[in-house]
Formats: sequence, C-alpha cells, structure tokens
Amino acid sequence: MPRPLPRRRAILKLAYACNNGCVFCHSADQKQLTGLTTDEAMSRIREAADIGAESVLFSGGEPTLRKDLLELAAACRELGMRFGLITNGRMLGYAPLARRLLDCGLEYAYLSLHGPAETHDRLVRVPGAFAQTLAAARNLTGRGLDLTLAAVVVAENLEALPLLADLSATFADVRLKFTLVEPKGAALDASLHPEPRQAAGAVRAALNRASRLGIPLSRLGVDGFPHCLDAGFGDLQDDLHSHGVFAIREVDEASFFPIDYGNMVRPEICRGCRRSDACKGTWRGTLALFGDKFLEPRYGGISNSFNYFPMEEADPTEVIDSHRLLLVRDEHGPEGLTWYATDTGDFSPDEIVRIRDDLGQLYLQVDDEPLLTDFPRQLRKLMSPDSAGRSPLVRTPVDYDIFSEAERAVFEVIENLSGNVLDVGCGDLRFLSLLERKLDVGEMRYTAVDPCPGPEIRRLAAEGRVTLIESPIEALRFRRGSFDHVLLLRSHNHLADPWTAYSGILGALRWQGTLLVVDNVAFGLVRHSRLRSAVNAIPAARGFEHLRNDDSATVANRLCRWFPLTLVKRRDVTPATANQWLLLLRKQWPSGTSGQDTYPALGGMTPPLPGGPDES
Repeated sequence: MPRPLPRRRAILKLAYACNNGCVFCHSADQKQLTGLTTDEAMSRIREAADIGAESVLFSGGEPTLRKDLLELAAACRELGMRFGLITNGRMLGYAPLARRLLDCGLEYAYLSLHGPAETHDRLVRVPGAFAQTLAAARNLTGRGLDLTLAAVVVAENLEALPLLADLSATFADVRLKFTLVEPKGAALDASLHPEPRQAAGAVRAALNRASRLGIPLSRLGVDGFPHCLDAGFGDLQDDLHSHGVFAIREVDEASFFPIDYGNMVRPEICRGCRRSDACKGTWRGTLALFGDKFLEPRYGGISNSFNYFPMEEADPTEVIDSHRLLLVRDEHGPEGLTWYATDTGDFSPDEIVRIRDDLGQLYLQVDDEPLLTDFPRQLRKLMSPDSAGRSPLVRTPVDYDIFSEAERAVFEVIENLSGNVLDVGCGDLRFLSLLERKLDVGEMRYTAVDPCPGPEIRRLAAEGRVTLIESPIEALRFRRGSFDHVLLLRSHNHLADPWTAYSGILGALRWQGTLLVVDNVAFGLVRHSRLRSAVNAIPAARGFEHLRNDDSATVANRLCRWFPLTLVKRRDVTPATANQWLLLLRKQWPSGTSGQDTYPALGGMTPPLPGGPDES
C-alpha cells in the first residue's frame, strides 16, 4: 500500500553558505550567490502560503547559519504553517537552539550523515562534525518530527553503510535514507563515484543489516538508484515527492516551481521496462560516467485477465486451493450450479482473491468466440447473491449491461470539454460521433497520439479535421500550455514510461486544465470447456501490451504526489460496477491557486502542434 500523503511542503533556499565542505556538495558552484535578506525571505514565505504550502522547508547551503532563522520560523507559524530544515544538523546539536526551533513549530528535519565518525568527518571535511550531527538527532528524536538521516553514497563510504543501520536502530522514529551521489557541483571527480551496481550492492547490505536489527521498511529509503538494480528499491523509493514536497524555489529564481526531476532520466533502454513505475531512472551525470550497461530493464507485458473453466471433480475443495475456485449459478451443472477453477500462473493467490472478492470483477462469457471484442455483447457480470447462508464462492450472472454505466460516466466528462484536446492512445475512438459533432461546430480542436492508430482517426486526419501523431507519447515534447484538456482513455496501463509520459503531458496542459484518466483493473473470465483449446491457442500479445493493472487509488495517489493536481472526480471499481475506473484531475496548486508553468520538455521529438505558449 502507498504511504499516506504527507504534509504539503515547499522548499525555500535561503542562501548557499555552509559550515561543512562536503566533497560532493551539489551547490558548490552557487556559493558566490548572495543569500536572501530577511524581508525577501519573509515575502517568499508568504508566497509559499499563497500556493497552498502547509510547511516550508528551509534549505541552502546550511539554513541554521541564519541569524534570523527563529524570526522566519515565527513567520511560518503566524501564517498557519509549520516549517522544516534540510540541514547538516551541526547547529541543532546545541540543545537550546533545538528546543527553541521545536517551540516555533519545527515538524521536519532532514539531517545529512554519511557514515561513522571518521568517514563522515572526512567526507564533509570538518573534524568533529559527526558528533554534532549525532547530537542533533538525539535532540530531535521522540518529538513527533518527520526525521531523516540521509547518507550520500560515494565510493569511499560503501563498506561503512551497514554501520549507519546500527546507528539508526538506536532511534525509534528516524528514517534512514541512502542516495546515490549526483555528478554535479563539487562532485565532478570521477573517483567519487562508485559503479552503480556496486553501490546498489552496498546499499542492499545496509538494508539487510537494518532488517536484521528490526528496522521496519517504513523507516528505510533509497533515491538516485534505478529500481532494476535491486528488487526492493521500488518499495523504498524516497524522494521529494514521497516527502510531500510539491514546489521549490532557489535563491535566484523568480517564483516557486513544481518539482520536475529534470536532473534525472530514464534512458531509451528503460522504455517499456515494467520493474517499477515509480523509478525515475538515475542522475544524468551517472549515465554520462558509466553509460547504460549497468541497467537491467525487464520487458514484456502482463495479463489483464485470467480464465476459469469447469471442473469435473465431485468435491473440488479437496483437490485444489480454495482461492482458485468459483461456484457459478448456470444451467450446466447439477441443481444449476457448476464448479469452475483457474490454473493461472499470471496472478498470485492474493491477487486472485482481491479480483474475485474485494473488487468482484468476474464475468461469464455467453458466446463461443475465443477473442473478446465486444464486452457488453459477450460478457455478463457475475455477482454474489444477497441471500444469507450461501457459499461466498457462489456467483450469479446479471441480465443487464454493466458496462454502459461506466461508459456513460466517461461520455459525460467528454461532453463538457471544449478547446484544444490531446488524446493519448486514441485507439478505436469509442466517442467518434461525439467528437465529430464537436469538430463540426468548432467546439473542439483535437490532437491524437497513438503509435498504431485505428482507421477512423486516420480518416479524420486525412480529411484534415484532426492532428494525428503516430508515435509513443514518451518520445514527444509539447509547447507549454498547448492543451486545455488531456485524455488517457484505456491507455494508462499501456504506457511504457509513466513518469516521462505524464511529465510531458502535464507540461502541455495549461493551468486549470483537466486530465481525464480512464482504465481497467484485471478481471476473471468464466468460460465453457469447449473454448479451452481455442483460448490456449491465441498467440501472446505483441507491441501494444498491458504493462500494469493499476486501480484508481494507485494512480490518483501517484499523480497527486508527482504533480500539482487536485482531484475533481473519481469513480472506483467495486463489486457492483464494471472493471473500469475514472479519474478527472485539474492542474492547479493544491490550494487551488495557479502558478507559473515550468515543466521541462522531455524526450527528443518536437512535432508541429496546435496552440501557442502558455499564457497563464
């Protein structure tokens, strides 16, 4: 399960001066910049409140060197916000200062600690720094803070990383995080950088040590590492999004900007990898140093359904695991009941039970066609009977079309759209007649992106009525604010690289524009015995495959972490619905006010697209 959304936080850089001299400092080339005055910092704190921040994270450089830090903290409190620190922690080793900051509303502390005493002091180039940072952690633990000890992983501290697990185990509330060093600022010396697979192995050793010491996964994090280097890194992804940060402002920037992770990249070799959608790849500089040979993507689609076929055994419960069984009320078995079972290897027992019982997504096929091309005609939803006392495995087919209601919800949203619309993965254009009507009256200007478009969209493009781009969305970039609305209708689960795709899509969407995402969860199919051979003979899909079976909660949680989006409408899959969910989101800051659009143009291809630059 994803973590609960944390407090909404904005990072405010105050200055770049620091009392450490870290060999890997990413701000080394900014130290000559003049820091903010108190009045400037106060103004930016008010701006953070205006864009919906619940907490301001002071950063730099080293924010605790500011003589006005307590004054800035008090300003946050007066505006109804709390504050946090991204810090080396040395000043917080002084208990009186730590207490005063806690009294002012300190709720978050991100402390840099890169190894045991000798290693840490050498890396930050200050004797005694380790003792002061450790004292800070002791002053802050047990106070209800969001508290992190963050280690930058470099060649010199690989063997020492497990010792940080020992240290972390002495605290009951500290998150231990490992971040691969970024080749930036002071960290341009190649000797600082471990080979990524070697670094991942050292982090794994530290994580294993932490597990043996009883530190739960919720208190461990990893960043900067591609998830293909370790099977557990996906669950431990720990970055600005997972810390609730939605905006950042450097000292010399004119406004707060959304978090974009433009310094990280998933190279072409990663396109289509299905190890982890939360993977942001790794630092651009790391790829420049080591190339992409260390990456280990895993390709191939996954099933979005599994089959049940009739059983002949007199007592199926004695010969097969119960999670694979289903009892269907139909005309084939004795007393109108037939036992069915699935032998799928594509879904785990827990997944089968969730699809069957929690989501209730089971369907009886009523024709003899091996391929499903028309769900309303070919399938009947199987529902649990309402009467008490019956087996929970019993399902009864309904005699009405359950799919039309789900489609109506989609059409209701599209009916209200106007202006420039981008449709990602337009497919077979289920809303063709609605689209043509809107095109005819000039209500909509429509751009479709699909690497394998269908005949209807090709016809409309040939007639000059729509713009068609035959390309994966991940390979495109758009002018900012080009579109009023973006549609992903049953294409989310096919995206080869969701992070890259949505970054480009959200850059193309104007402020206050909407994003409609519609897709399906996996489902079970109850089929007749005579279909078994024909179904098994169907070749595996090629090219346009399902890469995930996400549900609405997963997608909403992820998108609202990644981007400044608010939820307008959500339709979940339940046992009483079809297997299609819907999310309608609006691009805006969490408070509902708009800001400056600064999403990077990602990818390589720039096609001619309608719409001008963002004028918000």
